[in-house]
Amino acid sequence: MMKNIRVSLSALVLTLSATAANAAGVCWPGTADQPLEPELVFSTSGGSLVDVLRQVYWDDFEKECGTKVVSYATPGRTFSQSVTLIESGNVPFDIFNTLTPQQYPLALEADILTKLPDGMWDGLSDKMVPGSYSDFAVWGSPYSTVLIYSADKFSEGMKNWADFWDVSRFPGPRILQNDPNNIVFALLSLGTAPKDIYPITDEKMSKAFERLNEIRPHVRTFWKAGDQPIQGVGTGEFVAGAAWSGRATVGKKQGMPINIVWDGNILNQNWYMIPKGAKAPRAAAALLRFMQDPERQAKLAQLMNYSGSRPEVGQYLDAEIFANLPTNPANLAVGSEFDAKWWSDNEERIGAIWSTWVATGRYGN
Repeated sequence: MMKNIRVSLSALVLTLSATAANAAGVCWPGTADQPLEPELVFSTSGGSLVDVLRQVYWDDFEKECGTKVVSYATPGRTFSQSVTLIESGNVPFDIFNTLTPQQYPLALEADILTKLPDGMWDGLSDKMVPGSYSDFAVWGSPYSTVLIYSADKFSEGMKNWADFWDVSRFPGPRILQNDPNNIVFALLSLGTAPKDIYPITDEKMSKAFERLNEIRPHVRTFWKAGDQPIQGVGTGEFVAGAAWSGRATVGKKQGMPINIVWDGNILNQNWYMIPKGAKAPRAAAALLRFMQDPERQAKLAQLMNYSGSRPEVGQYLDAEIFANLPTNPANLAVGSEFDAKWWSDNEERIGAIWSTWVATGRYGN
């Protein structure tokens, strides 16, 4: 009997603590009249990411706000499958993420998102990276595609994408991603300013493919797996390539002779969103706001080499880690942000053009 009383008292304390936290604004938008739902489901790709999210965010959120966070792992989920689940009216998750940046504007067009509560970013918006939040979503773990080169091969070092194209000063085989993003790198190598990349007109497209034709004889591989350029440049199979920043940082930590060039990086947005029909929309909004804490995002950076919306994470990180974050203000300043709307509007056409060029070396509208 005494044991049951203790259990009941513990439950009461947890409930009162969560209610007090809600009232104090820690777990906004929960209130005494409209508390947060007792459980929310977070859709992820599974694996180690779940452990990291729990360690960095979920456990503290559960303690401070009284809402249990459950993982819904769907590693092979496509965007169209998410749309179908949401439109079915029985959506099994309360938060999900984009798999590519262009999926966010597609989700808006499909009208499958729940609008975030009014005042969602009050007191935070001036502290967040511009463009990292909206009325419907917020950045999760944005990443960059960067230029990497072999420190063993080139002691002088590459500085930008023009150097990548300079096979006289920097001879040797290259590796690029099998992705039309290379159109942007080609334009940057020609001296196009990042702010002038979009919209990519037919004239810019022609110039980009002419430039790609120049480097193509020196590109040995168009990679599909993110570890390929790291291993290839790290072992000397390639002298330079395009790679995801987080993978490149891990390679450097493991002692590979890789140097990262941030000039001309492409910043890719990864968005967290609440679907229409979510069963725990208040708790989902509370967790998304809770995740915008710079100290917690710094912990994420220590574990995964990515952070989130708060550039002041540098106050809580070693200089070397901060230097290799996509959201470091210095890296943002020399980057080219991925125009998700342009790509979502043109993805099918540009994808076909790119596939034809990779297969045949021919370009045509």
